[in-house]
Amino acid sequence: MPNGTKRRSKGTGSIKELGDGKYRLRVVVGHYPDGTARQKQVTIKAASKSAALLHLEQLNTQYEEQRQKSDVYTLEEYFERVVLPSKTSTTKANRDGYTTAWAHIPDEWKKAELHEPTQTEVQQWIDTMTRGTAKASVKHLRSILRQAYGDELLDRAPMEVKYRYPDKITDDRTVWNAEQMATVLLSVRGLEIEPYIVIGIGTGARREELIALNWEDIVVERVGRSVIAWVSITKAITDKDFDKTTKTESSKRTVPVTGYIAERIAELHQGTGCIQTGRDDEHLRPSGLRRRWNNLWREGGKVRRNVIRPDGVLLTAGVPRICPNHLRHTHITYMRECGVDRVTCNRYHGHVPESVEEIHYNTYHNAQMLQAARITSANLDKWVAYVEAGMEQ
Repeated sequence: MPNGTKRRSKGTGSIKELGDGKYRLRVVVGHYPDGTARQKQVTIKAASKSAALLHLEQLNTQYEEQRQKSDVYTLEEYFERVVLPSKTSTTKANRDGYTTAWAHIPDEWKKAELHEPTQTEVQQWIDTMTRGTAKASVKHLRSILRQAYGDELLDRAPMEVKYRYPDKITDDRTVWNAEQMATVLLSVRGLEIEPYIVIGIGTGARREELIALNWEDIVVERVGRSVIAWVSITKAITDKDFDKTTKTESSKRTVPVTGYIAERIAELHQGTGCIQTGRDDEHLRPSGLRRRWNNLWREGGKVRRNVIRPDGVLLTAGVPRICPNHLRHTHITYMRECGVDRVTCNRYHGHVPESVEEIHYNTYHNAQMLQAARITSANLDKWVAYVEAGMEQ
């Protein structure tokens, strides 16, 4: 029989001749919740096709009892075969959240039959983690189990009780203060990464939102002697999902920027094209951004291609290193320190409304957003003038 031919056997399985007396046997051992067959595959040596068929029938008999069991799955099988494939159309950040949380789930739960852990088991698990990790892990485990409930694999909606989370003692995120922000704004002038940093400090947008911006998304208005830059944020870019919508519908927003940053945006504005360009004049990916970002603290002062200033410019300026997305944390922290109310701050940064009042009753105006931008920029502009005077001495 030529290589590659296939014949269906009696029962639930298949056989394929590979040549040289080798046969590949597949036997169905059950089904996944999405309806696809769960198969076991073995490669054997047999004297003849008849001998291989006999071995396949033996496998069928061996797994007959397992096939008759009605949808018994481990948590691990359900997560890998159903949950992860169902998330392919979501953002990379969402999928990363699931895989990160999955690493914190106890192994005994993963290997056990799909079930809802008791309240005591979940609470003991929570107590082994920090507050942020615990809340994220519980959120994703609840989502996995509720998906299983929707697939009729659990009898009731799981994890509906309230859990006690560890107290949040400190926030270990590093953010820049006003003087450091002013130093950064002045130090990166002329660098290729400047538009990203200027707009990031001015708007507090997410990393994936910033690299998705085009100059067409920014409208510059001149009102008397002042400049206002309106930045429209409608999409995001990740390494895997090149062009996706923003994290939530609330993330789609248009925010104003005033003061020094607005004036600098007006000077940098190129009319069309990406604010951060990668290869082939396309949008820069997060991996490319990381290289340019790390270059700001690069030791040695070597001049690299397409970099106007020597590397390590922020290392030389004595600015502490933060990750790119902490520009957002910096701006949120600074805006709150300047006295902007929480509701306006949330709307400015595209956060999901926290209360029914915010969703249904609050009416927002551009004037509120503009006032928040002016309050924030007024203090920052003083620091820019102060730091610039020191650099000129």
